[in-house]
Amino acid sequence: MQTALAALSADYATLLSRHGALHSAMYDRSRLDLNVSAADRQPSASEPGVLSGEVVDR
Repeated sequence: MQTALAALSADYATLLSRHGALHSAMYDRSRLDLNVSAADRQPSASEPGVLSGEVVDR
């Protein structure tokens, strides 16, 4: 396994493009439409931390 890993290109962009090509076909095969309006997709101002990006423990 070490030999196989050593043979890989260390160039991140090259590895990423190969990975994207292999997996995008799988991910692009399906779609999920929940029929939700654009307004309903927006975060609610009443939810703590949603608009500020802070993490809130509940």
